[in-house]
Amino acid sequence: MAELSGVDTSYITQVNGFFTTQGGRSIGAGTYMFGDSVNTWVYNLVDVDSELGPEQYALTSSTAHTFDKVVSNYYFNFWALKGDGTLWMLNRSTSYNSYGTQTEWTQYGTDTDWEDIAGGRFEFAAIKNGEYYHLGYNYYQQAGNGTSTNTTSWTKVGTETNWVRVERGENFTIIMNDLGEVYVAGRNASYRTGRGTTSGNTSTLTQLTAISNAIDIQAGFDGGGAITEATAGDGYGSLYVWGYNNGNSLGKSGSTTTPVITTIAGGGTLDDVVSVGFGRYASHVVTDNGYLYRAGYANNNVQWDEIGSKTSGWDRDGTYTGFTKVYGPGARSGYGAAFVKDGKTYVTGHTAGTITENELLLEGKDRTAIEDLSMFDGLTVNSVVPVEGQNSNMILVSVS
Repeated sequence: MAELSGVDTSYITQVNGFFTTQGGRSIGAGTYMFGDSVNTWVYNLVDVDSELGPEQYALTSSTAHTFDKVVSNYYFNFWALKGDGTLWMLNRSTSYNSYGTQTEWTQYGTDTDWEDIAGGRFEFAAIKNGEYYHLGYNYYQQAGNGTSTNTTSWTKVGTETNWVRVERGENFTIIMNDLGEVYVAGRNASYRTGRGTTSGNTSTLTQLTAISNAIDIQAGFDGGGAITEATAGDGYGSLYVWGYNNGNSLGKSGSTTTPVITTIAGGGTLDDVVSVGFGRYASHVVTDNGYLYRAGYANNNVQWDEIGSKTSGWDRDGTYTGFTKVYGPGARSGYGAAFVKDGKTYVTGHTAGTITENELLLEGKDRTAIEDLSMFDGLTVNSVVPVEGQNSNMILVSVS
Protein backbone atom coordinates (compact mmCIF):
# COMPACT_ATOMS: atom_id res chain seq x y z
CA MET A 1 0.00 0.00 0.00
CA ALA A 2 1.26 3.47 -0.84
CA GLU A 3 2.36 5.57 2.11
CA LEU A 4 -0.04 8.33 3.12
CA SER A 5 1.61 11.19 4.93
CA GLY A 6 -0.01 12.03 8.25
CA VAL A 7 -2.56 9.21 8.15
CA ASP A 8 -2.65 6.16 10.44
CA THR A 9 -2.80 3.44 7.79
CA SER A 10 -3.16 0.51 10.18
CA TYR A 11 -6.91 0.44 9.60
CA ILE A 12 -7.02 1.38 5.91
CA THR A 13 -7.35 -1.04 3.01
CA GLN A 14 -6.33 -0.03 -0.49
CA VAL A 15 -8.75 -0.84 -3.30
CA ASN A 16 -7.61 0.08 -6.83
CA GLY A 17 -5.81 3.17 -5.66
CA PHE A 18 -8.40 4.27 -3.11
CA PHE A 19 -8.62 3.60 0.59
CA THR A 20 -11.36 2.56 2.96
CA THR A 21 -11.46 2.31 6.73
CA GLN A 22 -12.61 -0.88 8.36
CA GLY A 23 -14.01 -2.05 11.67
CA GLY A 24 -15.68 1.22 12.60
CA ARG A 25 -12.50 3.02 13.70
CA SER A 26 -12.21 6.79 13.43
CA ILE A 27 -10.86 8.07 10.14
CA GLY A 28 -7.71 10.16 9.74
CA ALA A 29 -7.10 13.50 8.06
CA GLY A 30 -7.86 13.85 4.38
CA THR A 31 -10.59 14.43 1.80
CA TYR A 32 -13.31 11.76 1.87
CA MET A 33 -16.13 10.92 -0.49
CA PHE A 34 -19.40 9.50 0.87
CA GLY A 35 -22.68 8.46 -0.70
CA ASP A 36 -24.61 5.82 -2.59
CA SER A 37 -22.57 6.17 -5.78
CA VAL A 38 -19.14 5.77 -4.21
CA ASN A 39 -19.25 2.04 -4.91
CA THR A 40 -19.43 2.91 -8.61
CA TRP A 41 -16.55 5.34 -8.40
CA VAL A 42 -14.33 3.01 -6.33
CA TYR A 43 -14.26 -0.43 -7.88
CA ASN A 44 -14.63 -3.35 -5.45
CA LEU A 45 -15.00 -1.03 -2.50
CA VAL A 46 -15.27 -2.96 0.75
CA ASP A 47 -18.32 -2.34 2.92
CA VAL A 48 -17.51 -0.75 6.26
CA ASP A 49 -19.20 -1.61 9.55
CA SER A 50 -19.08 1.51 11.69
CA GLU A 51 -21.22 3.50 14.10
CA LEU A 52 -23.49 4.40 11.19
CA GLY A 53 -24.07 0.81 10.20
CA PRO A 54 -23.10 -0.57 6.74
CA GLU A 55 -21.61 2.16 4.60
CA GLN A 56 -19.02 2.91 1.96
CA TYR A 57 -16.59 5.75 1.69
CA ALA A 58 -13.26 6.51 0.07
CA LEU A 59 -10.21 8.59 0.84
CA THR A 60 -9.69 10.67 -2.30
CA SER A 61 -6.65 12.48 -0.94
CA SER A 62 -4.57 12.40 2.25
CA THR A 63 -4.51 16.20 1.93
CA ALA A 64 -7.45 17.97 3.52
CA HIS A 65 -8.59 19.97 0.49
CA THR A 66 -11.17 22.70 1.01
CA PHE A 67 -13.25 23.01 -2.15
CA ASP A 68 -16.01 25.52 -2.79
CA LYS A 69 -17.75 23.46 -5.47
CA VAL A 70 -17.46 19.92 -6.82
CA VAL A 71 -19.21 18.58 -9.94
CA SER A 72 -19.42 15.22 -11.71
CA ASN A 73 -20.63 13.65 -14.94
CA TYR A 74 -22.04 10.24 -15.89
CA TYR A 75 -18.58 8.70 -16.06
CA PHE A 76 -17.84 9.70 -12.45
CA ASN A 77 -15.24 12.18 -13.53
CA PHE A 78 -14.97 15.06 -11.07
CA TRP A 79 -13.82 18.66 -11.25
CA ALA A 80 -13.55 20.92 -8.21
CA LEU A 81 -13.08 24.63 -7.60
CA LYS A 82 -11.25 26.23 -4.69
CA GLY A 83 -11.73 29.69 -3.27
CA ASP A 84 -8.31 30.73 -4.57
CA GLY A 85 -9.52 30.23 -8.16
CA THR A 86 -7.62 26.99 -8.80
CA LEU A 87 -9.22 24.06 -10.63
CA TRP A 88 -8.78 20.41 -9.58
CA MET A 89 -9.62 17.06 -11.21
CA LEU A 90 -10.30 13.47 -10.21
CA ASN A 91 -11.15 11.43 -13.30
CA ARG A 92 -12.12 7.78 -13.49
CA SER A 93 -12.64 7.67 -17.26
CA THR A 94 -10.84 8.96 -20.35
CA SER A 95 -14.11 9.27 -22.31
CA TYR A 96 -14.25 12.80 -23.75
CA ASN A 97 -11.26 13.56 -21.52
CA SER A 98 -7.62 13.97 -22.57
CA TYR A 99 -6.39 14.66 -19.04
CA GLY A 100 -6.05 11.02 -18.04
CA THR A 101 -7.22 9.40 -14.83
CA GLN A 102 -6.20 10.30 -11.29
CA THR A 103 -6.23 8.36 -8.02
CA GLU A 104 -6.27 11.51 -5.91
CA TRP A 105 -7.23 15.15 -6.38
CA THR A 106 -4.79 16.81 -8.81
CA GLN A 107 -4.56 20.49 -9.67
CA TYR A 108 -5.24 21.37 -13.31
CA GLY A 109 -2.67 23.91 -14.50
CA THR A 110 -1.63 26.87 -12.39
CA ASP A 111 -4.25 29.51 -13.25
CA THR A 112 -6.10 31.15 -10.37
CA ASP A 113 -9.01 32.77 -12.24
CA TRP A 114 -11.49 29.89 -12.51
CA GLU A 115 -14.87 31.15 -11.29
CA ASP A 116 -17.54 28.47 -11.80
CA ILE A 117 -17.95 24.87 -12.98
CA ALA A 118 -20.86 22.59 -13.91
CA GLY A 119 -21.31 18.89 -14.69
CA GLY A 120 -23.48 17.60 -17.53
CA ARG A 121 -24.40 14.19 -18.92
CA PHE A 122 -21.02 13.41 -20.54
CA GLU A 123 -19.55 16.89 -20.36
CA PHE A 124 -18.50 19.83 -18.21
CA ALA A 125 -18.70 23.62 -18.38
CA ALA A 126 -16.59 26.26 -16.70
CA ILE A 127 -16.16 30.02 -16.41
CA LYS A 128 -12.64 31.38 -16.30
CA ASN A 129 -12.05 35.10 -15.91
CA GLY A 130 -15.51 35.77 -17.34
CA GLU A 131 -15.02 33.48 -20.34
CA TYR A 132 -17.05 30.33 -20.97
CA TYR A 133 -15.40 26.93 -21.60
CA HIS A 134 -16.74 23.52 -22.66
CA LEU A 135 -15.26 20.05 -22.17
CA GLY A 136 -16.69 16.81 -23.56
CA TYR A 137 -19.80 15.62 -25.34
CA ASN A 138 -21.59 18.04 -27.69
CA TYR A 139 -23.94 15.92 -29.81
CA TYR A 140 -26.94 18.05 -28.84
CA GLN A 141 -24.97 21.28 -29.30
CA GLN A 142 -25.05 21.99 -25.58
CA ALA A 143 -21.74 23.82 -25.83
CA GLY A 144 -23.59 26.55 -27.69
CA ASN A 145 -20.76 27.09 -30.16
CA GLY A 146 -22.80 26.34 -33.29
CA THR A 147 -21.29 22.87 -33.81
CA SER A 148 -21.90 19.33 -32.59
CA THR A 149 -18.19 18.56 -32.29
CA ASN A 150 -17.07 16.85 -29.10
CA THR A 151 -13.97 18.07 -27.29
CA THR A 152 -11.53 16.29 -25.00
CA SER A 153 -9.97 19.41 -23.50
CA TRP A 154 -11.24 22.72 -22.18
CA THR A 155 -12.27 24.81 -25.20
CA LYS A 156 -13.38 28.45 -25.07
CA VAL A 157 -16.81 29.26 -26.49
CA GLY A 158 -17.51 32.73 -27.91
CA THR A 159 -15.77 36.00 -27.12
CA GLU A 160 -17.82 37.29 -24.20
CA THR A 161 -15.94 38.09 -21.00
CA ASN A 162 -18.77 38.79 -18.55
CA TRP A 163 -20.16 35.34 -17.71
CA VAL A 164 -20.58 34.69 -13.98
CA ARG A 165 -22.59 31.42 -13.58
CA VAL A 166 -23.09 28.26 -15.61
CA GLU A 167 -25.27 25.17 -15.14
CA ARG A 168 -25.65 21.93 -17.08
CA GLY A 169 -28.72 19.70 -17.27
CA GLU A 170 -29.38 16.65 -19.42
CA ASN A 171 -27.74 17.78 -22.69
CA PHE A 172 -28.44 21.49 -22.24
CA THR A 173 -26.75 24.56 -20.80
CA ILE A 174 -27.95 27.55 -18.78
CA ILE A 175 -25.52 30.44 -18.39
CA MET A 176 -25.81 33.89 -16.80
CA ASN A 177 -23.83 37.09 -17.29
CA ASP A 178 -23.09 39.97 -14.93
CA LEU A 179 -26.07 41.92 -16.31
CA GLY A 180 -28.45 39.29 -14.98
CA GLU A 181 -29.24 38.00 -18.47
CA VAL A 182 -29.80 34.26 -18.94
CA TYR A 183 -28.86 32.29 -22.06
CA VAL A 184 -29.44 28.66 -23.05
CA ALA A 185 -28.15 26.11 -25.56
CA GLY A 186 -28.58 22.42 -26.30
CA ARG A 187 -31.38 19.92 -26.63
CA ASN A 188 -34.90 21.39 -26.80
CA ALA A 189 -36.67 18.14 -25.83
CA SER A 190 -39.20 18.53 -23.01
CA TYR A 191 -38.84 22.33 -23.31
CA ARG A 192 -35.50 22.06 -21.51
CA THR A 193 -34.16 25.27 -23.02
CA GLY A 194 -37.31 27.26 -22.21
CA ARG A 195 -37.70 28.46 -25.77
CA GLY A 196 -41.21 27.10 -26.39
CA THR A 197 -40.19 24.17 -28.58
CA THR A 198 -39.32 20.50 -28.16
CA SER A 199 -37.87 20.17 -31.66
CA GLY A 200 -34.18 19.99 -32.47
CA ASN A 201 -31.44 21.83 -30.63
CA THR A 202 -30.53 25.41 -29.77
CA SER A 203 -27.11 25.48 -31.40
CA THR A 204 -25.82 28.81 -30.10
CA LEU A 205 -26.23 30.58 -26.78
CA THR A 206 -29.65 32.24 -26.99
CA GLN A 207 -31.11 34.70 -24.48
CA LEU A 208 -34.28 33.98 -22.54
CA THR A 209 -35.75 37.46 -22.80
CA ALA A 210 -38.50 36.72 -20.27
CA ILE A 211 -35.84 36.78 -17.54
CA SER A 212 -34.00 39.87 -16.35
CA ASN A 213 -32.05 40.84 -13.23
CA ALA A 214 -31.19 37.21 -12.50
CA ILE A 215 -28.97 36.55 -9.50
CA ASP A 216 -28.72 32.77 -9.80
CA ILE A 217 -29.60 29.86 -12.09
CA GLN A 218 -30.17 26.14 -11.64
CA ALA A 219 -30.54 23.18 -14.02
CA GLY A 220 -32.42 19.96 -13.38
CA PHE A 221 -32.70 16.86 -15.55
CA ASP A 222 -35.02 18.35 -18.18
CA GLY A 223 -35.81 21.82 -16.91
CA GLY A 224 -34.28 24.86 -15.33
CA GLY A 225 -34.85 27.95 -13.29
CA ALA A 226 -33.58 31.40 -12.42
CA ILE A 227 -33.92 33.63 -9.36
CA THR A 228 -34.60 37.26 -10.29
CA GLU A 229 -34.27 40.31 -8.04
CA ALA A 230 -36.98 42.94 -7.85
CA THR A 231 -34.53 45.42 -6.35
CA ALA A 232 -30.81 45.28 -7.06
CA GLY A 233 -28.81 44.23 -4.04
CA ASP A 234 -31.62 42.34 -2.30
CA GLY A 235 -29.88 38.99 -2.71
CA TYR A 236 -33.24 37.24 -3.10
CA GLY A 237 -36.14 37.27 -5.51
CA SER A 238 -38.77 35.42 -7.52
CA LEU A 239 -38.23 31.99 -9.05
CA TYR A 240 -38.86 31.43 -12.76
CA VAL A 241 -38.96 27.85 -14.06
CA TRP A 242 -39.26 26.09 -17.41
CA GLY A 243 -39.20 22.56 -18.83
CA TYR A 244 -40.81 19.20 -18.17
CA ASN A 245 -42.52 19.19 -14.78
CA ASN A 246 -41.81 15.56 -13.88
CA GLY A 247 -43.65 14.73 -10.67
CA ASN A 248 -44.49 18.45 -10.30
CA SER A 249 -40.84 18.99 -9.40
CA LEU A 250 -40.89 22.51 -10.86
CA GLY A 251 -43.71 23.61 -8.58
CA LYS A 252 -46.12 24.03 -11.50
CA SER A 253 -48.84 21.80 -12.90
CA GLY A 254 -47.95 20.51 -16.35
CA SER A 255 -44.93 21.21 -18.52
CA THR A 256 -43.74 24.78 -18.76
CA THR A 257 -42.78 25.74 -22.30
CA THR A 258 -41.19 29.10 -21.48
CA PRO A 259 -40.07 30.73 -18.20
CA VAL A 260 -42.93 31.40 -15.78
CA ILE A 261 -42.95 32.66 -12.21
CA THR A 262 -43.83 30.19 -9.43
CA THR A 263 -45.94 30.72 -6.32
CA ILE A 264 -46.70 28.99 -3.04
CA ALA A 265 -49.18 26.13 -3.32
CA GLY A 266 -52.64 27.27 -2.26
CA GLY A 267 -51.84 30.93 -2.87
CA GLY A 268 -49.25 33.44 -1.80
CA THR A 269 -46.10 34.86 -3.32
CA LEU A 270 -42.69 33.27 -3.41
CA ASP A 271 -40.62 36.37 -4.01
CA ASP A 272 -37.83 35.93 -1.45
CA VAL A 273 -35.99 32.87 -2.80
CA VAL A 274 -32.25 32.72 -2.09
CA SER A 275 -31.44 29.14 -3.18
CA VAL A 276 -32.98 26.41 -5.34
CA GLY A 277 -32.08 22.77 -5.86
CA PHE A 278 -33.81 20.77 -8.62
CA GLY A 279 -34.12 17.00 -8.66
CA ARG A 280 -35.68 14.86 -11.34
CA TYR A 281 -38.83 14.25 -9.29
CA ALA A 282 -38.55 16.57 -6.28
CA SER A 283 -37.03 20.00 -5.69
CA HIS A 284 -36.53 22.50 -2.85
CA VAL A 285 -36.15 26.24 -2.40
CA VAL A 286 -34.87 28.26 0.56
CA THR A 287 -36.25 31.72 1.26
CA ASP A 288 -34.65 34.78 2.81
CA ASN A 289 -36.32 34.12 6.17
CA GLY A 290 -34.74 30.66 6.36
CA TYR A 291 -37.85 28.66 5.38
CA LEU A 292 -37.69 25.52 3.24
CA TYR A 293 -40.24 24.71 0.52
CA ARG A 294 -40.62 21.48 -1.47
CA ALA A 295 -42.31 20.61 -4.77
CA GLY A 296 -42.87 17.17 -6.25
CA TYR A 297 -42.74 13.69 -4.81
CA ALA A 298 -42.31 12.88 -1.13
CA ASN A 299 -40.80 9.42 -1.67
CA ASN A 300 -37.55 8.05 -0.27
CA ASN A 301 -37.18 10.45 2.66
CA VAL A 302 -36.66 13.39 0.33
CA GLN A 303 -38.59 15.85 2.52
CA TRP A 304 -36.98 17.40 5.57
CA ASP A 305 -39.62 16.58 8.17
CA GLU A 306 -40.75 13.34 6.48
CA ILE A 307 -44.37 14.45 6.65
CA GLY A 308 -46.60 15.17 3.68
CA SER A 309 -47.27 13.82 0.21
CA LYS A 310 -46.71 14.70 -3.41
CA THR A 311 -47.49 18.35 -4.08
CA SER A 312 -48.35 20.24 -7.25
CA GLY A 313 -46.76 23.49 -6.04
CA TRP A 314 -44.27 24.80 -3.52
CA ASP A 315 -45.32 23.72 -0.02
CA ARG A 316 -43.42 24.66 3.12
CA ASP A 317 -41.50 21.60 4.32
CA GLY A 318 -42.12 21.57 8.07
CA THR A 319 -42.04 24.58 10.35
CA TYR A 320 -38.28 24.81 10.71
CA THR A 321 -36.08 27.85 10.09
CA GLY A 322 -32.36 28.50 9.71
CA PHE A 323 -31.93 27.16 6.16
CA THR A 324 -29.53 29.12 3.94
CA LYS A 325 -28.81 26.86 0.95
CA VAL A 326 -30.13 23.76 -0.80
CA TYR A 327 -28.52 21.44 -3.35
CA GLY A 328 -30.37 19.13 -5.74
CA PRO A 329 -29.41 15.44 -5.76
CA GLY A 330 -27.95 15.56 -9.25
CA ALA A 331 -29.85 16.13 -12.46
CA ARG A 332 -30.29 12.44 -13.29
CA SER A 333 -31.20 11.45 -9.75
CA GLY A 334 -34.78 11.11 -8.65
CA TYR A 335 -34.94 11.96 -4.98
CA GLY A 336 -32.88 13.59 -2.27
CA ALA A 337 -31.22 16.85 -1.44
CA ALA A 338 -28.54 18.41 0.70
CA PHE A 339 -29.21 21.39 2.94
CA VAL A 340 -27.24 23.96 4.88
CA LYS A 341 -29.10 24.77 8.09
CA ASP A 342 -27.66 26.85 10.94
CA GLY A 343 -24.24 26.59 9.34
CA LYS A 344 -24.17 22.79 9.08
CA THR A 345 -24.83 20.34 6.25
CA TYR A 346 -27.59 17.73 6.19
CA VAL A 347 -28.65 15.18 3.59
CA THR A 348 -31.95 13.45 2.81
CA GLY A 349 -33.17 10.70 0.52
CA HIS A 350 -30.94 9.23 -2.17
CA THR A 351 -28.36 11.96 -1.71
CA ALA A 352 -27.56 10.46 1.67
CA GLY A 353 -26.97 7.06 0.08
CA THR A 354 -25.52 4.29 2.19
CA ILE A 355 -24.26 6.64 4.90
CA THR A 356 -27.81 6.91 6.21
CA GLU A 357 -28.32 3.44 7.65
CA ASN A 358 -28.72 4.74 11.20
CA GLU A 359 -28.05 8.32 12.25
CA LEU A 360 -28.85 10.30 9.12
CA LEU A 361 -32.34 8.96 8.50
CA LEU A 362 -33.67 10.28 11.80
CA GLU A 363 -36.63 12.51 11.20
CA GLY A 364 -36.92 16.27 11.17
CA LYS A 365 -35.00 18.27 13.72
CA ASP A 366 -33.28 15.10 14.98
CA ARG A 367 -31.25 14.63 11.81
CA THR A 368 -27.50 14.50 12.33
CA ALA A 369 -25.34 17.04 10.53
CA ILE A 370 -22.43 15.66 8.50
CA GLU A 371 -20.11 17.84 10.59
CA ASP A 372 -21.34 16.16 13.79
CA LEU A 373 -20.88 12.51 12.79
CA SER A 374 -19.03 10.54 15.44
CA MET A 375 -16.48 9.28 12.91
CA PHE A 376 -15.04 12.82 12.89
CA ASP A 377 -14.55 12.98 16.68
CA GLY A 378 -11.18 14.50 17.51
CA LEU A 379 -10.80 15.97 14.01
CA THR A 380 -11.58 19.36 12.51
CA VAL A 381 -14.16 19.33 9.71
CA ASN A 382 -12.88 21.95 7.28
CA SER A 383 -15.63 21.73 4.69
CA VAL A 384 -18.61 19.64 3.58
CA VAL A 385 -19.45 19.99 -0.12
CA PRO A 386 -22.32 18.11 -1.81
CA VAL A 387 -21.26 16.93 -5.26
CA GLU A 388 -23.33 18.54 -8.00
CA GLY A 389 -23.84 17.37 -11.57
CA GLN A 390 -25.49 14.58 -13.49
CA ASN A 391 -24.85 11.46 -11.48
CA SER A 392 -23.70 12.61 -8.09
CA ASN A 393 -25.49 11.69 -4.84
CA MET A 394 -22.21 12.14 -3.02
CA ILE A 395 -20.69 14.33 -0.34
CA LEU A 396 -17.05 15.45 -0.14
CA VAL A 397 -15.75 16.04 3.38
CA SER A 398 -12.38 17.59 4.29
CA VAL A 399 -11.05 16.82 7.79
CA SER A 400 -7.74 17.52 9.53
